[in-house]
Parts: sequence; structure tokens; C-alpha cells
Amino acid sequence: MSGVVVALALAMPSGAVAAPGGNGSGQLKVSVDTGTQLRASFETSATTAAIEAHKAGPTRDVVAVTVGATTFTADRDLATGKASWGADGAGVTARDRVVMSQLLSATDTWRQGGVDRSTGATKQAGGLKDLTTRLLMLAAEAPEGVAIGTQVVDRPSERRLEKTLADVQVVADASATKADSCAADVVATTTADSAERVAALAACQQANEDGILYFGSCATTTRWLMHDAGSHCMVGESINAGPRSSECMGECGPGCAGLNIYTYDCGDHDRCGRVHGGSTNPWDSECGDEYFEADDDFIWGWPNCT
Repeated sequence: MSGVVVALALAMPSGAVAAPGGNGSGQLKVSVDTGTQLRASFETSATTAAIEAHKAGPTRDVVAVTVGATTFTADRDLATGKASWGADGAGVTARDRVVMSQLLSATDTWRQGGVDRSTGATKQAGGLKDLTTRLLMLAAEAPEGVAIGTQVVDRPSERRLEKTLADVQVVADASATKADSCAADVVATTTADSAERVAALAACQQANEDGILYFGSCATTTRWLMHDAGSHCMVGESINAGPRSSECMGECGPGCAGLNIYTYDCGDHDRCGRVHGGSTNPWDSECGDEYFEADDDFIWGWPNCT
């Protein structure tokens, strides 16, 4: 893996069906599964989670996943392109996120296989289980302690291409003066925990929202991924990413537990998490902006790799 810095930067009623617990860490119990309504519980030694989902229209699905004191919700209408999700302003704990990951594993049979977009094959049709899976993926990677209000994620533009070094430099150059200031004038003359450095680094943070920008191919190869953090300005790096990379770098979802959706925003979040702990233990809020930039990819992205 090479790196080049280009800028600083979720009691079973009678008749319920029990599904296997996936990784053995809990038991998924599905009590209602009619296509228009879905209800399930998930029990571990530590807590109980619940799934409540229903169709609110021919193409509109509404899902709620509750773990502990936190309830994640998602509302998506495939016909209108309108969607939202959130946790009613609650913050997620490390245990919540672990249970969400266990529940995601227990529902792995709900996930449909990926297809290559380039073949023109019919896209995945969506539905309650699909949206539930996507919400679980989002919840499993939520930054710990960050209050998550209602996020509006209407269907964004979709593109498929490979970023080049020049593309990365365009983003970096947009705030080159601020980044240079952070590097030359502030970082070199202040201590790491000083108010001056914190303020200066905050000033050089910038958005890098790509809509849904799919990897140009399903090849596992080096790609230009970008992130900023509380300790540095925007950084662009050439990172090995794709289906056969370590922990499936670039897939929307924790590790390789996603829907075979590979995008640059999810890749940026993955890389930030590997460096700063935003996706792996100890989870924190370092990569919060990359997380929220990737949420539309989670909700709307279609499997682009097998």
C-alpha cells in the first residue's frame, strides 16, 4: 500500500421464525415478514435489539432499528428519489455499534448478490430488507458520541470513473492557502493541544462530497482517496482499494459486510477510519464528515461489483 500526501491536510410470538445468528453472537427472531411489514428481534447476552419496518406506499419503505436507548430510522421512496435517516439526535455508544454489527451479520441472508453495472443487468429492486440492511450498515459505522439528527439524503447524481491525481489536486488546491497556512504558520509554531492549532485546523477542513461516484472498475488497484481530520487538513493518498483489498477498502459497510457497493466517498471514510479510528476500535468522531458524506452512497448506491 503506497501513500503520497498532496495537501495537508439496530418474546417471539407464536409462529415466529428464528433465523441463524450469523456469527453466533446473538439470535435473530423474525416474527413478521410479509413483504409489506417486517418485525424482528435480536437478543444477545448484553442487550435486545428490534427491527420494525413497513411499506408506506408502493415504492416507499420506512425502517426503525432500536438498540439500547438509540433508534435509527430510515425513510426512502424509490420513485420520488426522496430519503432521510437519523437517530433523533442521539449519540451511539461503542456497545450499540457492536450490536449493530452483530445484527448485520445475522441478517446476511437478506443481502442480495452484487451485479456489474457495466453489463446493464436489472438493478436490485429494494424493499424492506434492503433498506434495513443499509440502515444497519450505516449504524454500525456511526461515529461514537456524535449526535445524529435527521439527515436528508435525496437521490444524488451517479457517476462511474476513476479519480486521478489531478482530480485530487483540484480539491486540495481549493483551500491551498488555508492548508499552507496550517502547515507553515500554525502547526510549526503551536503545540498539538493548543487552542490556536485546533482553531486553525478547523478552518482548513473542507467538504469532499462526491455524490455517488462509483469506482471506475471492480479491479482491486491503487485509487486516490482523500480525507481530513481534527489533526490535519485535506490529504490525498494512493491506496489499494477494491473487492480484494484488505477489509474491502471502498465498500459501503463495515469491513466486507456490505452490498458490493464500491464508491469514493465510502473509500474516503474507510481510509480515514483506518488512520484515525473512525471505523475501528476505538471508535471516535474523527471521521464524522467523511461518514456523513458517504450516507447517500449507503442509502442509494447499487451493487456495482460482484
